[in-house]
Amino acid sequence: MELKTEQPVKVLYANFTTTLNKIHAYVGSVPEELYAEAAKSGLTPSGPQIWIYSGMTMDKDAGFDLDIALPVSGDGTSAKYGIKELPAFKCATTMHVGPWENLEATYQQLIGEVMKDGFKLSGIFREVYKHVDFVATEENITEVQAGIL
Repeated sequence: MELKTEQPVKVLYANFTTTLNKIHAYVGSVPEELYAEAAKSGLTPSGPQIWIYSGMTMDKDAGFDLDIALPVSGDGTSAKYGIKELPAFKCATTMHVGPWENLEATYQQLIGEVMKDGFKLSGIFREVYKHVDFVATEENITEVQAGIL
């Protein structure tokens, strides 16, 4: 576990209310749409996609808010998606290497370390997709960030 503060970043984003059981509907398609919209809107992708989970628990049927965000630069606008600046984000973080089906164990380990060290969770989690491979999923690299107070 590493502690850090992510700097503010401008993003093009889509917002959904979903559950862990239904989240797979957004994998692949929404990020592709964000990249296409950025190109059409005069925005330049400037970092890996970020998925932001607000109010998520490990209950797979509990609803939470999900922002799928693409860091961008430029002065373009989008009629289809929102553009905002994500604020600075103080977090505990760890890297997950491998299939996303195994992310739950990474979350449990990170949350356990956060609690053991006396930090309180903010209720916001982020996943930063450093490397995405839908064929060789063992090659996926995802940075898991747990917001802390």
